[in-house]
Amino acid sequence: MSYQQHYGDSRRGSVRGGWDQQGYFGSHGGRGGWEPEPARRNVMAIVGFITGLLPLPPLGLLFSWIGLAQIRRTEQRGRGLARAGITLALAWAVLFTAVGAAFGGKVSRVVFDPGCTQAEAVGREIATQTGAAANDARAGLAALKKSVGQLDEAARASKHDDVKAAILILRGDINQILHAIKTKKGPSERLLAKLQQDGDAVDGLCTF
Repeated sequence: MSYQQHYGDSRRGSVRGGWDQQGYFGSHGGRGGWEPEPARRNVMAIVGFITGLLPLPPLGLLFSWIGLAQIRRTEQRGRGLARAGITLALAWAVLFTAVGAAFGGKVSRVVFDPGCTQAEAVGREIATQTGAAANDARAGLAALKKSVGQLDEAARASKHDDVKAAILILRGDINQILHAIKTKKGPSERLLAKLQQDGDAVDGLCTF
């Protein structure tokens, strides 16, 4: 085996396992025969980006921040992914805040306002008793009278002024119906329509 076959021909530049034209020996053609390996992409940056795509803003922020900190220390790749994960997580957080501001008040009425709970219970009781007593006028009348006192209690228990006002209006409608029955005139269609409308108003305030 000749010298050129074993060590390479310097006239052709660097070859695998030979000397290059500048006198450095190596197998990769770089200075000293070594080329730096490309930096690996940071795993936490990848996880933070993927989590940022999901509606999990706390985890997206956490993983992405950890990824950025590791990248600064190790000089790995993935800085763009980590920053994108932070941006996505913040976008989810803003969206959740906006939705909470829009619907939070109504949710609190449904869940935490005892006036809503009591008024809805009264409505269900009236529907049940009047339906069962369709052929018993006295039973239906007793159910309506009882509902007036129950609606008074619901209004006093309510924590929201608009809910309280709507319940009192509904109670007034029932009182008018009772008065019409007492005078043997019977409730007019207009009064019955108003009762339905005011009942829907309470239901709209107290139902999410």
